[in-house]
Amino acid sequence: KDEVPRILDPEEKDDAPTKLPTDEKSFRWGMNEDAMATEKLAEGIRRFAADAVSLEDIVRKRLAELQK
Repeated sequence: KDEVPRILDPEEKDDAPTKLPTDEKSFRWGMNEDAMATEKLAEGIRRFAADAVSLEDIVRKRLAELQK
């Protein structure tokens, strides 16, 4: 059985990512500074909205079939 070498050590705090600011102002600034993050968020929202519409159509059709 091959063993996976341990690279990260949970005891070493220096490797931990720095804490990101969680206030709205900092979040909005960071999003505006990162074009890819902004585009990916917008893409995700658009796809989620489209999927919600598709799901509503599927449920509507299924309910219509059940009422026949």
